[in-house]
Amino acid sequence: MDYLNHKLGIPKLTRHISTQGFRVILLYLFIFYLIPFIGVFFYFDDYAFQFNGIENTYNVVYIPLILLFVVILDNLIEDFKLGNKLLTMVLLNKRLNFALSFIGVALSINFFLNYSINYRHAGEGLAESGFLVIALVALKAYFRVYLVYQLIIFSHGDKFSKSDRWLSFLILLMFLISINASLEVLTIFLCLLLALGISKPLFIETINVINPIKPIFRGVVLGIVVILVVFMGNANKVGTDKAIERFTNKEEINNTVFRTIKRISTYHVSLLNVPTQYHEDNEFVYEGIQGTWDNLKLRVCLVFSNDCGSKPQVWSIFRANFLQITKVIFSDRAGASPGLFASAFYIPFFPLNLFIISFYIVLILRVFSKIFSYSKKKLSWIFFFLLLFLITYVLDSPVDIINILGPQFIFLIFLFSLPNALSLTLDEKC
Repeated sequence: MDYLNHKLGIPKLTRHISTQGFRVILLYLFIFYLIPFIGVFFYFDDYAFQFNGIENTYNVVYIPLILLFVVILDNLIEDFKLGNKLLTMVLLNKRLNFALSFIGVALSINFFLNYSINYRHAGEGLAESGFLVIALVALKAYFRVYLVYQLIIFSHGDKFSKSDRWLSFLILLMFLISINASLEVLTIFLCLLLALGISKPLFIETINVINPIKPIFRGVVLGIVVILVVFMGNANKVGTDKAIERFTNKEEINNTVFRTIKRISTYHVSLLNVPTQYHEDNEFVYEGIQGTWDNLKLRVCLVFSNDCGSKPQVWSIFRANFLQITKVIFSDRAGASPGLFASAFYIPFFPLNLFIISFYIVLILRVFSKIFSYSKKKLSWIFFFLLLFLITYVLDSPVDIINILGPQFIFLIFLFSLPNALSLTLDEKC
């Protein structure tokens, strides 16, 4: 598992977190922190026009500090089992997953008939949309975990059966019919690869065989997918016609690229802004937590009644963070993910908050270390890239997990059960 450390003579700093576990967090840091850091450096005035607090570069010190706490906690805390037997059985029950996928497709058709592609930015909120939409969002969160399960089974060297491919196809339909977020393009792409059984050239490295065509092929495929993701991100904000104009007008293309870089900068910008505000006046922290709790109560009420009142003005950490970092409030529905490191400052009681978020990261990286231990193949960088965007629910805003009817909580509890499911599946095959 830690062959690379041994080969390079690098001492292993952690007890339970593997090199591949850290590979996920390093890719996360590169895409969501290093690229935006460079963007802020070269386009400071453009960022300053839209975001608060970007001059507080010193706050990036919290990244190495929290990662140091992660290493310390991983060495101090003994490993322990996570997950739940019932949730593990759900992941393993193929008939149940077929039934859930058919329900998901039906709910997606209902969504398609009643909402548009820009639902997340122009439609009703999730709570106001009713039980059927809440159920669809929950199923999408669950099936993203199930896709991670399928990916690891594939990387173990097992071939997909026809039933596995059909299940991947049904999941694809569910996401495609009700698509309303840019990252769902990546989920659809992954489902397509699994359904057609053509993922091996993209995901598996051939040891001791140099193939100059393969990296070019992967780069072209990934480039096309990224363009589709960016297009979808524009379409669900400004509409399909305006998005097409942005991609076909030469003057708009540069602006689209810059908007995309700013879009992936919210984690970094949050880290620059939120810690400073936290130490000056952290009222927004309690407002975000209270709003998340009130939104949970509203969703529970809507399961049983239509007369539940309205959603609070600040209904999640996403919304609280958007109001905190953004100078131009352009939407009543907009939110902004704080990311792992800034999320520490949506937890009260400094410096305890740093240890709480560090412990959370330890749990996540341990889970992925266990998951990767079942892979018998050398995995490609595009595998980790797709995986990273498949698991964004656990990276966006950990504090929002307190909303147990939200997709973050649902994703997390099934993710914790994933190592148990893999163990039972692969031990049985052995």
